Amino acid sequence: MSGDYAAAREMLGGDMGMHVVLARVEKVTLNVTGQYADCIILENEDPILAKDAPALAGAGFGIFRKLPVGAVVVILCSGGNPDGQNVIVGVLPNNKSGIPTEAIAAPDDFWLVMASGKNIQFKATGAGKIILNGNAKVTGDMDVDGDFRGGTVHAANGSSGPAAVYNTGIPGQLSAIEVTDGVITTFTVI
Repeated sequence: MSGDYAAAREMLGGDMGMHVVLARVEKVTLNVTGQYADCIILENEDPILAKDAPALAGAGFGIFRKLPVGAVVVILCSGGNPDGQNVIVGVLPNNKSGIPTEAIAAPDDFWLVMASGKNIQFKATGAGKIILNGNAKVTGDMDVDGDFRGGTVHAANGSSGPAAVYNTGIPGQLSAIEVTDGVITTFTVI
Protein backbone atom coordinates (compact mmCIF):
# COMPACT_ATOMS: atom_id res chain seq x y z
CA MET A 1 0.00 0.00 0.00
CA SER A 2 1.79 3.05 -1.11
CA GLY A 3 -0.12 6.04 -2.41
CA ASP A 4 -1.49 8.79 -0.18
CA TYR A 5 -0.55 7.31 3.20
CA ALA A 6 3.10 6.70 2.33
CA ALA A 7 3.40 10.15 0.71
CA ALA A 8 1.85 11.85 3.75
CA ARG A 9 4.23 10.04 6.12
CA GLU A 10 7.21 11.02 3.99
CA MET A 11 6.13 14.68 3.74
CA LEU A 12 5.53 15.00 7.48
CA GLY A 13 8.74 13.14 8.24
CA GLY A 14 7.54 11.02 11.12
CA ASP A 15 4.92 9.39 13.24
CA MET A 16 1.41 10.62 12.52
CA GLY A 17 -0.07 8.98 15.63
CA MET A 18 -3.01 6.63 15.41
CA HIS A 19 -5.11 6.61 12.27
CA VAL A 20 -8.62 5.15 12.13
CA VAL A 21 -10.03 3.57 8.97
CA LEU A 22 -13.27 1.82 8.13
CA ALA A 23 -12.82 -1.30 6.04
CA ARG A 24 -14.83 -4.21 4.63
CA VAL A 25 -13.75 -7.76 5.54
CA GLU A 26 -12.88 -9.81 2.44
CA LYS A 27 -11.19 -12.90 3.96
CA VAL A 28 -10.62 -14.20 7.50
CA THR A 29 -7.77 -16.41 8.75
CA LEU A 30 -7.81 -18.02 12.22
CA ASN A 31 -4.76 -19.55 13.86
CA VAL A 32 -3.28 -19.96 17.34
CA THR A 33 -1.93 -16.39 17.33
CA GLY A 34 -5.28 -14.78 16.55
CA GLN A 35 -7.77 -13.81 13.90
CA TYR A 36 -6.57 -11.86 10.88
CA ALA A 37 -8.71 -10.15 8.26
CA ASP A 38 -7.84 -9.13 4.73
CA CYS A 39 -9.90 -5.98 4.24
CA ILE A 40 -10.58 -3.20 1.75
CA ILE A 41 -10.47 0.39 3.07
CA LEU A 42 -13.84 1.98 2.29
CA GLU A 43 -12.40 5.45 1.65
CA ASN A 44 -9.98 4.50 -1.14
CA GLU A 45 -10.43 0.73 -1.87
CA ASP A 46 -6.80 0.00 -0.78
CA PRO A 47 -6.18 -3.44 0.77
CA ILE A 48 -5.27 -3.67 4.45
CA LEU A 49 -4.44 -6.59 6.75
CA ALA A 50 -5.46 -6.31 10.41
CA LYS A 51 -5.49 -8.47 13.53
CA ASP A 52 -8.72 -8.65 15.52
CA ALA A 53 -8.66 -7.43 19.13
CA PRO A 54 -11.41 -9.42 20.92
CA ALA A 55 -13.52 -7.54 23.45
CA LEU A 56 -12.18 -9.77 26.24
CA ALA A 57 -9.11 -12.00 25.93
CA GLY A 58 -6.27 -13.32 28.02
CA ALA A 59 -4.28 -16.43 28.84
CA GLY A 60 -6.79 -19.28 28.53
CA PHE A 61 -9.98 -17.19 28.41
CA GLY A 62 -11.82 -14.80 26.17
CA ILE A 63 -14.77 -14.02 23.94
CA PHE A 64 -14.11 -15.10 20.38
CA ARG A 65 -16.23 -14.93 17.23
CA LYS A 66 -15.26 -15.24 13.59
CA LEU A 67 -15.60 -11.99 11.69
CA PRO A 68 -18.14 -12.36 8.88
CA VAL A 69 -17.02 -11.61 5.33
CA GLY A 70 -18.64 -8.35 4.26
CA ALA A 71 -18.66 -6.88 7.78
CA VAL A 72 -17.51 -3.28 8.21
CA VAL A 73 -14.71 -3.03 10.80
CA VAL A 74 -12.98 -0.16 12.61
CA ILE A 75 -9.20 -0.46 12.28
CA LEU A 76 -6.53 1.44 14.23
CA CYS A 77 -3.28 1.95 12.30
CA SER A 78 -0.26 2.50 14.51
CA GLY A 79 1.74 5.57 13.57
CA GLY A 80 -0.84 6.42 10.91
CA ASN A 81 0.64 3.63 8.79
CA PRO A 82 -1.83 1.14 7.27
CA ASP A 83 1.20 -0.97 6.25
CA GLY A 84 2.12 -1.54 9.92
CA GLN A 85 0.54 -3.16 12.96
CA ASN A 86 -3.18 -2.74 12.30
CA VAL A 87 -5.78 -3.75 14.88
CA ILE A 88 -9.52 -4.29 14.44
CA VAL A 89 -11.18 -2.65 17.44
CA GLY A 90 -14.83 -2.87 16.46
CA VAL A 91 -17.44 -4.14 14.02
CA LEU A 92 -20.19 -1.88 12.71
CA PRO A 93 -23.61 -3.07 11.56
CA ASN A 94 -24.24 -2.49 7.86
CA ASN A 95 -26.86 -3.50 5.29
CA LYS A 96 -25.50 -7.07 5.24
CA SER A 97 -25.04 -7.47 9.00
CA GLY A 98 -27.62 -5.20 10.59
CA ILE A 99 -28.84 -5.11 14.16
CA PRO A 100 -30.83 -8.29 14.96
CA THR A 101 -34.62 -7.79 14.92
CA GLU A 102 -34.81 -9.32 18.43
CA ALA A 103 -32.60 -6.52 19.77
CA ILE A 104 -34.73 -3.88 18.08
CA ALA A 105 -37.93 -5.42 19.50
CA ALA A 106 -36.53 -5.53 23.08
CA PRO A 107 -33.84 -2.80 23.20
CA ASP A 108 -33.49 -2.81 26.99
CA ASP A 109 -32.40 -6.48 27.01
CA PHE A 110 -28.86 -7.77 26.44
CA TRP A 111 -28.80 -9.88 23.26
CA LEU A 112 -26.30 -12.48 22.14
CA VAL A 113 -27.60 -13.50 18.70
CA MET A 114 -25.93 -15.90 16.26
CA ALA A 115 -26.70 -16.50 12.59
CA SER A 116 -29.05 -19.33 11.68
CA GLY A 117 -27.37 -22.72 11.79
CA LYS A 118 -24.51 -21.48 13.99
CA ASN A 119 -23.91 -22.24 17.68
CA ILE A 120 -23.22 -20.16 20.76
CA GLN A 121 -20.82 -22.11 22.97
CA PHE A 122 -19.89 -21.57 26.60
CA LYS A 123 -16.93 -23.47 28.01
CA ALA A 124 -15.61 -23.67 31.55
CA THR A 125 -12.25 -25.41 31.83
CA GLY A 126 -10.91 -27.50 34.68
CA ALA A 127 -13.11 -27.32 37.76
CA GLY A 128 -14.87 -24.20 36.43
CA LYS A 129 -18.66 -24.08 36.07
CA ILE A 130 -21.08 -22.16 33.93
CA ILE A 131 -23.53 -20.58 36.36
CA LEU A 132 -26.81 -18.94 35.45
CA ASN A 133 -27.57 -16.93 38.57
CA GLY A 134 -31.21 -15.89 38.44
CA ASN A 135 -34.22 -16.98 36.47
CA ALA A 136 -33.57 -18.82 33.22
CA LYS A 137 -35.96 -19.74 30.42
CA VAL A 138 -35.46 -22.14 27.51
CA THR A 139 -37.78 -21.45 24.58
CA GLY A 140 -36.56 -24.16 22.23
CA ASP A 141 -35.06 -27.61 22.32
CA MET A 142 -32.56 -28.40 25.05
CA ASP A 143 -30.11 -31.28 24.81
CA VAL A 144 -28.43 -32.40 28.03
CA ASP A 145 -25.08 -34.12 27.56
CA GLY A 146 -23.86 -34.91 31.05
CA ASP A 147 -25.43 -34.45 34.47
CA PHE A 148 -28.72 -32.59 34.91
CA ARG A 149 -29.04 -31.85 38.62
CA GLY A 150 -30.02 -29.50 41.36
CA GLY A 151 -32.77 -27.00 42.00
CA THR A 152 -36.42 -26.95 41.10
CA VAL A 153 -37.66 -26.25 37.60
CA HIS A 154 -40.78 -24.07 37.33
CA ALA A 155 -42.91 -24.28 34.19
CA ALA A 156 -44.75 -21.33 32.66
CA ASN A 157 -48.12 -22.85 33.69
CA GLY A 158 -47.14 -22.70 37.37
CA SER A 159 -46.22 -26.37 37.85
CA SER A 160 -42.89 -27.19 39.38
CA GLY A 161 -40.77 -30.14 40.27
CA PRO A 162 -37.48 -31.76 39.49
CA ALA A 163 -38.14 -31.04 35.79
CA ALA A 164 -41.64 -29.70 35.18
CA VAL A 165 -42.65 -28.67 31.66
CA TYR A 166 -45.30 -26.41 30.18
CA ASN A 167 -47.99 -27.82 27.91
CA THR A 168 -51.50 -26.89 26.85
CA GLY A 169 -52.94 -30.40 27.21
CA ILE A 170 -52.81 -31.33 23.54
CA PRO A 171 -52.05 -35.05 22.95
CA GLY A 172 -48.41 -35.61 21.97
CA GLN A 173 -47.06 -32.61 23.88
CA LEU A 174 -44.36 -33.15 26.47
CA SER A 175 -45.95 -33.38 29.92
CA ALA A 176 -43.08 -34.21 32.29
CA ILE A 177 -39.43 -35.07 32.56
CA GLU A 178 -37.93 -37.21 35.29
CA VAL A 179 -34.22 -37.47 35.96
CA THR A 180 -33.10 -40.52 37.94
CA ASP A 181 -29.44 -41.47 38.28
CA GLY A 182 -28.56 -39.56 35.12
CA VAL A 183 -31.34 -41.20 33.06
CA ILE A 184 -33.86 -38.76 31.58
CA THR A 185 -37.40 -40.10 31.08
CA THR A 186 -39.98 -38.03 29.19
CA PHE A 187 -43.77 -38.28 29.34
CA THR A 188 -46.31 -37.01 26.80
CA VAL A 189 -49.96 -36.00 27.01
CA ILE A 190 -52.27 -38.85 25.86
